[in-house]
Amino acid sequence: MINIKRYYLLLFVLFSCNDNISLKEDDLKKYNWLTPFINGEIQEFEGRHNVDLSSLEFSYTTPFKNTNEVFTRKDSIAKREGWIIISTRKLNRQYSKKLHQHHADTANTVIEINIDVVKSKLFFNIK
Repeated sequence: MINIKRYYLLLFVLFSCNDNISLKEDDLKKYNWLTPFINGEIQEFEGRHNVDLSSLEFSYTTPFKNTNEVFTRKDSIAKREGWIIISTRKLNRQYSKKLHQHHADTANTVIEINIDVVKSKLFFNIK
């Protein structure tokens, strides 16, 4: 009976822990494929990197006049950099691309950008 409890405890520990580390604005410079999407004045940056899931989540406030202005700029950057626009909504965009960062990299990377118009805040979710 004790062995089964240890087994379940081990499974719980292995599958319940996500390795999240703090992400700083300067950390984004490591991702040269991401830097074209980060433009304008950046304030109140917050972010985290989930190492287990290989995902990045970050947000920052930046002044903008309207959402069309923001997404027109992001869409043109995406097209210029070879990203495919997979979703367009008034307050959200999703872009996809195979980055081939290492030999085993076969999945598409997806950049999702959401806008909070009240707080003038951009939210990035990258998987």
